[in-house]
Amino acid sequence: MVALAGLISFPLLTRLLSKADYGLMNLISATILILVAVSKLGIQHSIIRYQSQAASGCYAFDLRTFRSTTLLTMGGIGFAVTLLWFAASWFLPARWFSDPHTPILFAITSVLIFSGVLESGLTNFLRAEQRSSQFVSYQVVKRWASLGLVVGALLFVAADLKSFFAALIVVETVGVAALVFLVLGRNPATSISRSAFSRPLLAEMLSFSIPMMLGYELSGIVLSVGDRYVVQALLGEESLGVYAAAYNLCQYVQTIAITSVGQAVMPIYMQIWDKKGKAATSEFINNAFIWYVLFVAPVVAGMAAVGPDLLLLLASSKYAAGSVIIPWVIAGMAVDGVSALMGAGLFIERQSRIIMRLVILSAISNVVLNILLIPQIGLVGPAVATLASYAMLSMAMAMRGAQCLPVRVPWGSLGRACLASAVMFEVVSALHFERPLVTIIARVGAGVVVYSLLIMVLESRVRVVVGLAWMRLRSYALEKNL
Repeated sequence: MVALAGLISFPLLTRLLSKADYGLMNLISATILILVAVSKLGIQHSIIRYQSQAASGCYAFDLRTFRSTTLLTMGGIGFAVTLLWFAASWFLPARWFSDPHTPILFAITSVLIFSGVLESGLTNFLRAEQRSSQFVSYQVVKRWASLGLVVGALLFVAADLKSFFAALIVVETVGVAALVFLVLGRNPATSISRSAFSRPLLAEMLSFSIPMMLGYELSGIVLSVGDRYVVQALLGEESLGVYAAAYNLCQYVQTIAITSVGQAVMPIYMQIWDKKGKAATSEFINNAFIWYVLFVAPVVAGMAAVGPDLLLLLASSKYAAGSVIIPWVIAGMAVDGVSALMGAGLFIERQSRIIMRLVILSAISNVVLNILLIPQIGLVGPAVATLASYAMLSMAMAMRGAQCLPVRVPWGSLGRACLASAVMFEVVSALHFERPLVTIIARVGAGVVVYSLLIMVLESRVRVVVGLAWMRLRSYALEKNL
């Protein structure tokens, strides 16, 4: 439901906002995202780790001390960073932006830092307490309320960023207030108290959380959105809007078809490692790698084939120039998705500091490559940098993780999947209709059929699985006398 709301908002925002405003919106959102990550200091990860110990009474600090220390720290730092960014925004040189009023927008949206930090702390308490239904309900209600209020403001107040961010601030404020009631309003015994704040507990949490913040969160954010700043600086807000629209379209596909597959395997192989050992884990990862390749290769080729028409249909023709980056970006996202498999040894041994260094180096490489490539090849530059940075990160994680658990790249299956995907791309690219929607539907349908037939011919394990599925289907039909 959350992903659906995001997919619905995409064509609305790209049409209601100008290219420059859409680019600036993404730049401001990326800035808020980075500042929120810095303000949290990774303490939200400590909530997941220490909550059960504090609640069980088997920990040196009780639940009230834990909650008070966590939320007072996050709230205090979030408030301080909000004030600092509010003050600093007024000193941003207006010549950096095509609209001289842009620094005012940065100042106004600084309040989202404070609300974002508090929301992260409170939602992680819901997760730690296994109140998943409330957590999911909050996410869904907030996302749809945000969509309704933002679109209403753009349609009936003004189609500009002031209306957009004003609506967003209202939603975030109400959302945090609701979370405060959900998390803190039920048990007075665990209410927040300044007297319950514990410096020793804070020091223990920070020793765990800061590496997580630097390695997993902040560096990962810079790796994924750092290119926005270079594009804006070198090409301007309109080019950033075009780039961001195409990139965001790829992110929706990543969320639906890539991220879920990549993330699902990690808890499985961690459990196999604990229960069955190295050999069984290695076998699972190598098999999962093959199926990941067989599944993701046609997604990349399919997006290369339908992406331009899909961007035209959803975002309108003014963003059509962004279609050139789609194959590069979706390929980078596919490579990023395999990091959980290639770096399995690091995750199994919980080598967070090594992972931190690798992600930081990849984030720095991404920014450097953007600076080098954008003047040479324009918008394609940051897309190529995205693919190269994720590829370097995956290879580095595989090399460092091999000491614990070597992972074999399934070159044979990868080659066969790429061959089938390439043939599929050539076949579906020949399909053209007057309406983009008809072209998209025809290409997707034909692509599924062509790739499925080709990969069954080329890949023996696919034939085995299809054969087993057919036998079970026949057995079921015979039992039911169908």
